[in-house]
Amino acid sequence: MIKNTDNLNQYKNERFLNFYKKYEKEITPYIGKYEKTRIIYAILFTILAILSTVLFERIILLDFSLGTIISMGLFDFCVICLIYDKINFKFKNKIKQTFIPKIIQTLGEIHWNTDETIISDSIIEKSKLFESYNVRSNDDTFEGKYNGIEFKVSETNLSYESGSGDDRTVSTVFNGILILIDLNKETKAHTIIETKVETIKKTIKEISLSVLILWFSILLIWNGINTKNITALVGGIFFPLVIILCIIQNRLSKKQMMSMKLEDSDFNKKYIVETEDQIEGRYLITTGFMDRFKNLQTAFGTKNVKCAFFDNKIMFALHTNKDFFELSGGLFHSLKHPKRVKSFYEETTAIYDIIDYFKLDEKTGL
Repeated sequence: MIKNTDNLNQYKNERFLNFYKKYEKEITPYIGKYEKTRIIYAILFTILAILSTVLFERIILLDFSLGTIISMGLFDFCVICLIYDKINFKFKNKIKQTFIPKIIQTLGEIHWNTDETIISDSIIEKSKLFESYNVRSNDDTFEGKYNGIEFKVSETNLSYESGSGDDRTVSTVFNGILILIDLNKETKAHTIIETKVETIKKTIKEISLSVLILWFSILLIWNGINTKNITALVGGIFFPLVIILCIIQNRLSKKQMMSMKLEDSDFNKKYIVETEDQIEGRYLITTGFMDRFKNLQTAFGTKNVKCAFFDNKIMFALHTNKDFFELSGGLFHSLKHPKRVKSFYEETTAIYDIIDYFKLDEKTGL
């Protein structure tokens, strides 16, 4: 473990230089072929876009109504965007599949996969960080070891799908990056940190659901009285009771989480901390940890970060729509630009910085 900040920064700079040297030696010679392909794709798409624009200008000269012209223009624009997205996605995915397996070997004990579930649904459920979901997809995933600490990183989308056909609805539960790290400390209790905004959203959803259930029950009871329908009347009375009993049973099946106020007043304004054990919670969440946790928002460009301590692990959940771990910026961005390489390196090795930053390989408090 590198304890001194200056030494840590020096170590990080040396680590990047070593990576870049290997990149220049082992990857750059192969980049030229794909850079030529990128340029050809970019030129062909540009020609297509120009021809499409010229064709649309010709259509404007014809005797069409304004509504028809606007509709055709929107259709033309959508088709161009769809073509670009398809070509761009295919090209970026090809670059990723070709080069990441080679590059990742230069970063230490770390292995890259795509579309694989390396953080199980049972672990996600144990974290208690998310609401119920029934649809899950993964993009890039990494797992490895650093300073003796095992970690897993997954670009993940969780959503809840209900209904079918025209009544089908999909609500996003989480979209971003999950980071699971094995702690070098024993944690017996469950402790959660999340933003107050996230908690307010959950409360609003619970209130909205309660209002809907109450309204539905009133309608059933009213219908049962007016039509003398015993089934509707009984359903209106017992339906909310069953829901309430399920909620109570669900809460009783879990240990009671207690709200915990910390020494940092600014932290208390932004975050809510809940724990099963106040003593262990304060041992884990020190003033140093709070300072580092607040800085995570800036480091990853997201305002919604939360984490959970459980089963000798810590899970960070970073809500973000940014597409991480990309070697290509798209058709109109050169593969040879060093900024893209540096960005990929920083995103991939961010897990090392988190372990160093939060001192997760130490056996003492955080």
